[in-house]
This record gives sequence, structure tokens and C-alpha cells, in this order.
Amino acid sequence: MAVHPKGKRGIYWYDFRFAGQRHQGSTKTTSRTVALRAEEQRKRELEVGCNNVKEVRKNRVRMLDEIINDYLDGYRVR
Repeated sequence: MAVHPKGKRGIYWYDFRFAGQRHQGSTKTTSRTVALRAEEQRKRELEVGCNNVKEVRKNRVRMLDEIINDYLDGYRVR
């Protein structure tokens, strides 16, 4: 993990290796904390793309009534 400021304005850049390739780019911020998060997010994007993980919004975002009904159905079975 390497985040370092670059240039006169102090914009942070990330520089790391993933799957044998070098990845570098601007985080477009002068905050080190935000830059570290941007680097982590970029790594996560690469990992997800590499492993063909697909995020299904339907499974992630559900209505509360639906969640409660699923819970109660499972609870009744026990």
C-alpha cells in the first residue's frame, strides 16, 4: 500500500501491484485518509473483477416486510 503526494498541490496518488501488474493513479484529493480509502476501493474493484463476483441488487436491497416474513416463515418451521 503506497499513497504519496505528488505535485505542488499535494494531490495524493496510489501505487500498488495486483496480479503481477502495477496500478497507479490519482485519488483526486489532498486528504491522506480519503486517499487511503480510494486506494482500498480500487483494490476491491480489481479483486471483484478478477473473481467474477456479481453483486445482485435485488438480494442486497429488500423491503422490511419481506425480510420479516422470511424470518417468521423460517422461525415457524423450527
